[in-house]
Amino acid sequence: MSKIQWPHLTFPHTQEICFDNGERRVLRNIVHIEQGKWTHIICEDDHGSSETIVNPNRVLFVRIKKEEI
Repeated sequence: MSKIQWPHLTFPHTQEICFDNGERRVLRNIVHIEQGKWTHIICEDDHGSSETIVNPNRVLFVRIKKEEI
């Protein structure tokens, strides 16, 4: 039996975050996530790094897709 690699623990990956007010946000090329009272998500692109800060109390669900290299 092969070992499962969870997509949310494999970097880089893409997340679609769905909030309780109906808004959705797609974050691509996520390279690091730090969780605490607020969630800090670091994404890399051609222009460098960017950080998105999310209030986890407002998140309904997250879809995760592993990046194809």
